Amino acid sequence: MVSEQIIDISGPLKGEIEVPGDKSMTHRAIMLASLAEGTSNIYKPLLGEDCRRTMDIFRLLGVDIKEDEDKLVVNSPGYKAFKTPHQVLYTGNSGTTTRLLAGLLSGLGIESVLSGDVSIGKRPMDRVLRPLKLMDANIEGIEDNYTPLIIKPSVIKGINYQMEVASAQVKSAILFASLFSNDTTVIKELDVSRNHTETMFRHFNIPIEAERLSITTTPDAIQHIKPADFHVPGDISSAAFFIVAALITP
Repeated sequence: MVSEQIIDISGPLKGEIEVPGDKSMTHRAIMLASLAEGTSNIYKPLLGEDCRRTMDIFRLLGVDIKEDEDKLVVNSPGYKAFKTPHQVLYTGNSGTTTRLLAGLLSGLGIESVLSGDVSIGKRPMDRVLRPLKLMDANIEGIEDNYTPLIIKPSVIKGINYQMEVASAQVKSAILFASLFSNDTTVIKELDVSRNHTETMFRHFNIPIEAERLSITTTPDAIQHIKPADFHVPGDISSAAFFIVAALITP
């Protein structure tokens, strides 16, 4: 016999919540603040496991990152003063950390090894490695496609690249690498993807031109970077449950 349970709606849903910060933008804020010489404050960051892996890696490169109540204080010597790491740069289960740093470290020309957990080790990295190699990045993975990724010094060149799929992470890896090129890089997208990286480049004074499906970086763009305070916006997906609950409650 099927039992039924009738739940009465007790009344309107009322309250106020603070939505957690956006993870993707927290990653990028840490990276850009670390590249810029000086002090940057990152307000309302999402300090989950993935973003902490990004923080730990930049600490190994010589960046001082402190947690201060609801913000991160990033004191960086600047990308020119980064140290060569003497241990594997562990990305945990963070695909964002792995893919974006593949581009950034290739551009920097810092000899390093990027490796994550077992799950990351099963994810192919060929979509990132292909465009980076077209930029003359000296980067290799296990069986060409998997972590650990071994990065050696190289001189990055600009490319005109047609994206194979709509991917904000692949696009961002190319953009971070292109910062260190003395050529122009043009990326053509198949479809619109998240524009966090382009927006945040501008916030940290990096010149970039972006139309709907085309992004262009300028030569030696990294030289324009400046420290900045950044307020991480809330992650709308984290608010979705509460939005729906409020909509269906009288």
